[in-house]
Amino acid sequence: MKRRIRTLAASLLLLGAGFAATAKAQTSPGEQVYAAKCAACHGAASASANSVGPSLRGVFGRHAGQAKAYLYSEGLKASNIVFDDATLSAWLTRPTDLVPKTKMAFAPPLTAAEKAALIAFLKTLKP
Repeated sequence: MKRRIRTLAASLLLLGAGFAATAKAQTSPGEQVYAAKCAACHGAASASANSVGPSLRGVFGRHAGQAKAYLYSEGLKASNIVFDDATLSAWLTRPTDLVPKTKMAFAPPLTAAEKAALIAFLKTLKP
């Protein structure tokens, strides 16, 4: 009986690992970067999924400081930045270089490939 239970438990663990690997394989590299380095502070499920930081849904092409229902720093609201490839790349490198005293005081360390993948993913998050 104990042997059957151990066999069943081991089978369930392997099955779960297989589902996790399949789920990871079905997400884009950019979505994986978002999940690992952005999701703790930024929602993306909807335009109103604000958390510690604003929702990232619709961020590509949006004027900085304009997401609904999020209290931005005055500097970011007045920045006139539109998030495109270049500004997102700079923002993800060091936000305070673009807007001193922004609430996002640091960016997660990203390789060039991770940054490009993340920006590509952000482009898919339509409002």
